[in-house]
Amino acid sequence: PVVPGKLLTYMAASLPVLAVLNRESDGNQIVRAADCGLAVPSDDEPAIAAAITDIYENRDKLAAWGANGQSYVNSHFDKATVVSKLEEYLG
Repeated sequence: PVVPGKLLTYMAASLPVLAVLNRESDGNQIVRAADCGLAVPSDDEPAIAAAITDIYENRDKLAAWGANGQSYVNSHFDKATVVSKLEEYLG
C-alpha cells in the first residue's frame, strides 16, 4: 500500500485533508473511508480546482472532517489495534 506518512499525521492532529495523490495511492481510499476531507487524483487539474472551491465554499465541514480523521486514525492505526490485528493474522 502507498500511503503518504503525512496523511496519517494530519488526520491524527484533527486536520481536515485535501489529498492530491496518485490514482494508485491507498491514501485516496483512506480519506474517503474516514470522511476526513477530499481526495483527488494528482493528474486531474479540474478536479483539484473543484476540490479547492468545494472546501472554500463549505468551510463549515472542516471541523467535522478533522474530527473524523482523528477518530479513524485512533480506531484503525492505533498501536494497540495494529498489534492486535497482526497477532490475529499470524495466530
